[in-house]
Amino acid sequence: LTTRPWPALPPEDLFCTEFQPEEFRADWWPADPKDCTFVIWELQAILMPREEGISDEGIFEPAAPGGASYETKCEVPLAFPDALEDLLADNGTSPSLRLEQTYCQVQDLFAGRDYRIRVRERCTDHYADSEYFRRYLLCRTLTMPAFASTDLVPFNEQLYTFQVSWQPGDGKACIFTAWEVQVKVNGTDWQEGDDLTFFGCYVTDRNVTNCT
Repeated sequence: LTTRPWPALPPEDLFCTEFQPEEFRADWWPADPKDCTFVIWELQAILMPREEGISDEGIFEPAAPGGASYETKCEVPLAFPDALEDLLADNGTSPSLRLEQTYCQVQDLFAGRDYRIRVRERCTDHYADSEYFRRYLLCRTLTMPAFASTDLVPFNEQLYTFQVSWQPGDGKACIFTAWEVQVKVNGTDWQEGDDLTFFGCYVTDRNVTNCT
């Protein structure tokens, strides 16, 4: 008969810093490992839904769905199977290993969105794994401009009109209002300023990528 180990205590704190449009840094403070033989730290994140409303910057934001569940974003120092294999090959581990890197870059995120994160300690015996420590304050990525459209193609030229089509770029943090196509006469300069009068077209549906 073998008794179960005492599980590691959850990390004592978790916070996010160094925000970028598609990533941020997460740091945590280890707690008492109890009977855990450390293998990795596992950090997960979930995208939060966005409610329709006006942002703190005075910008209208339409509703947007969140993630269905938490996703693993970091395994420190290695993916669990690799870390476990290395540990067993070395026939033991240094107690200092779990303290050497208690941070990671949380990547592959959406720009300008809120996330919740959680972290736990994983051990050779899954009964010794800690519970997740959850950060209840949100971690918000920075905004970034949408990528430029590509393959702008004119066609069906007539006496006074022609049509154009294009391929959308990645919207990133853009909250879409309209496609704006501007046209100028050869040999003239593009207009500058806020109140522009220009030839072209204006499309308010992001799925429509052509106009006359």
